[in-house]
Amino acid sequence: MAGRNINSQEKLFLLLETPSEPVFKPKKYKNEEVYIDVPDKYLQGGFKDLKPILTGGIGLRDGRPGKVPSPLSVRGVELPDLSPVLTVPRGRPWSVFYDVDKKAGNALVKMMNTFKNIDDLFSFAALVRDRVNEEMFVYAVMATVFRRPELQASAIKMNNIFELFPDRIIGSDAIAKAKETIKQSTGDEDEETVLEINQEFSALDKNPENRLAYFREDLGVNSHHWHWHLVFPDDEEFKRDRRGEMFFYMHHQIIARYDCERLSNGLPLVRSFHKLDEPIEEAYFSKLTTDNSGKLWGVRPAGMKIQDMELPEPNENYRIMDMEGWRDRIRDAIHRGIARRTDGTEVRLDAKTGIDILGDMIEPALSFSVNPRFYGQLHNKGHVLIGHCHDPTGANKENGGPMTDSMTAMRDPIFYRWHKHIDELFYEFKETLGAYTKDELGFRGITVMDVSVSNGNRITTGWGKSRLNLAQGIDLQGRRNVQAELTHLIHEPFAYRFTVRNDTRAPRRVCFRVFMTPIYDEVGRKLTFRQQTLLAVEMDKFAVTVNAPMVQLDRTSRESSVTIPIERFFRVYERRTANTSDALSNYEMFCGCGWPEHMLVPKGSAEGMQFELIVIATDWSKDEVPVKTTNKPCSRGTSYCGVLDDKYPDKRPMGFPFDRPIEDATTTYEDFTEGLTNIFKREVVVQFKDEVLLNINRL
Repeated sequence: MAGRNINSQEKLFLLLETPSEPVFKPKKYKNEEVYIDVPDKYLQGGFKDLKPILTGGIGLRDGRPGKVPSPLSVRGVELPDLSPVLTVPRGRPWSVFYDVDKKAGNALVKMMNTFKNIDDLFSFAALVRDRVNEEMFVYAVMATVFRRPELQASAIKMNNIFELFPDRIIGSDAIAKAKETIKQSTGDEDEETVLEINQEFSALDKNPENRLAYFREDLGVNSHHWHWHLVFPDDEEFKRDRRGEMFFYMHHQIIARYDCERLSNGLPLVRSFHKLDEPIEEAYFSKLTTDNSGKLWGVRPAGMKIQDMELPEPNENYRIMDMEGWRDRIRDAIHRGIARRTDGTEVRLDAKTGIDILGDMIEPALSFSVNPRFYGQLHNKGHVLIGHCHDPTGANKENGGPMTDSMTAMRDPIFYRWHKHIDELFYEFKETLGAYTKDELGFRGITVMDVSVSNGNRITTGWGKSRLNLAQGIDLQGRRNVQAELTHLIHEPFAYRFTVRNDTRAPRRVCFRVFMTPIYDEVGRKLTFRQQTLLAVEMDKFAVTVNAPMVQLDRTSRESSVTIPIERFFRVYERRTANTSDALSNYEMFCGCGWPEHMLVPKGSAEGMQFELIVIATDWSKDEVPVKTTNKPCSRGTSYCGVLDDKYPDKRPMGFPFDRPIEDATTTYEDFTEGLTNIFKREVVVQFKDEVLLNINRL
């Protein structure tokens, strides 16, 4: 029987499938039907009567007799007091931005981690799965995996978050179409059904902002954002190295990338949403539902304003005046260079740790903020107030909008305006530190002679098609293989070539920091170098030993320190690993934090958009932070996500040297690099072809 061959790690991951359906609903493991055999005494309500129907071999689609599934036994472990995790009702979207949700989520993670034996952990998770909020359960299991090394090697079975919640990425019309198609189908449960999702995304291009829907609504982009908040939790028992600084830098890079996409589409740079009483010009209608309740996410017509909020569920009561007061206190701390702790003592916001302290204050991480009551929750409650502006008192019992959930927030145009304002606060602090000196920027004895990109310094972008299995997350009448085919941006593979001269007569460890930045704005005016540095997107960062006086180095786009492979998002693992050298290890297949590989390069334009590639070589013998072991899980995508269970592997400030604003608007690249041989720039062209370059499902 299949149940005898499934270990506890694999059973734990099976619990994640169809999170809104009963825990004992039969699932497919390899070629066998199995079900989680929760003892009847632990079942809730009418589930006791439903269990024998679902597990007794009765077909789910039309009443035809089916295979009798094999039971996976569940131990009867002693349950702790569950009241701290029952404060979030089932069926409601769960969010790290809500105080009560975050507290309950952390409590559930803590409960799971008290079970050191994996069999007991699986049994506890199985027993509570249908009692707690569905999304919170998935979050807690995934968070537990990230904290338990013994679970990580088996995590190849862990689903992409949108396989579990396809209703957060696929519009309600497409999900309805999938259900209707299955209803009319006569095929067996394993027959593949493919539904193509309309490339127009959630709206037409009649509104210029909707030209960016391919970016905002991309599965990989939104998955990265959700996973980032998963692996950088606000939890005093799991403090990641340089967490606050990473909050600043990762979100800054999102804004820089979004601005590059805007310029690619002939749109101006995103405007900061800093006047909290002004109408929000951008409408957003996500077309998403919460599948377990069928309710639409909240919508926002153009011209709405945020208002004071009194929500009885999820008990969020905040005023615009609170937000403005928190912001004033944060700005005061920035310009004084000192923040006030809860006990009244002071902490300096210096060049080394100030940005990290500030990041935990602004987000905030209540567990790590130096004074959460005084500096408040500016970023998080901005998400909540914007997300509930259509029903701020809950009088109409409307769901919040996409801004209230880290899984959907990046779909909404206002996300980028809000984060542009948050980014401005961080750069107010960076301005106080002054410009880098030539000594800080230079690397004596190392000269970057040349940098080039394959294909004549031209990168081609276009469309790719990949699939997402809807049946892992929603009930499709027992069908196992219902695929949504999604269209997304992609680029053709390319490689860099670096030519480096070493005049030191000794081997040198060199770190190459690779950035790309646009040259012109939306109407063709040349950007100042100061503007360019704020728009610089990190493309790669890597270290090598330069042994000879003259060395040529090649590096492919797939090796980027920024990205994680496309396979992690679209689950084509089985198709690609059998005969290819780029197979993902078990350690990589559960890692969802990292910029999606297919979105590494901005879209560019049909005629070819000009960018500058700027490469800075620094002394890795001074910059390196040794990690405990080189075979660590989640060691790709480190630029935006760090290394799991270890220190951030670079002593320099994140984004160096463009993390500090250039001295003034008249400073040129030539001024910035005068006397420095370790910095080089190369113009590259990004050309977009409005055609399918890759159908990953046919590889």
